[in-house]
Amino acid sequence: GFGIRHKKRGAKTYPYAAWYVAVSNTNPMMLEEIIAIAELIGARYCYQLHGVQHGNRKEQQRVSFVNKATVKIVLEQTYPFLVNKRPQAALTLRALFARYGGNLQMLSQRSCGQKMPTLGSDTEFSRMAVEMRRMNQRGIAPVGG
Repeated sequence: GFGIRHKKRGAKTYPYAAWYVAVSNTNPMMLEEIIAIAELIGARYCYQLHGVQHGNRKEQQRVSFVNKATVKIVLEQTYPFLVNKRPQAALTLRALFARYGGNLQMLSQRSCGQKMPTLGSDTEFSRMAVEMRRMNQRGIAPVGG
């Protein structure tokens, strides 16, 4: 997924685009496959074991990716296997392409010397961020809103 976050520096607040993918599951074999894909493509990831579960509940585990180039590669590699999260993955890939085009240098670096439109003036990206936020809401999200 992605979203617009704000970073405060002194008295000013600056918006920035945050890119992330997190895979959570109770099946360790599935997460081992995701980690194998990440290691194969050289992607950095974070592995977390959520709090200890009590009773008959399984422990949930998570693998997270936060670099925009890594997010793109992981989504492209896992897209054929996604079922419920396919719309969010498609929107994230569309947003990456709308913001950075096919320029891999812009994806892999913080700044490559090219002038990017600010997030405030990039209405298409802002619209996509609102759509992503709506898709990630719990329950049935209204269509079109």
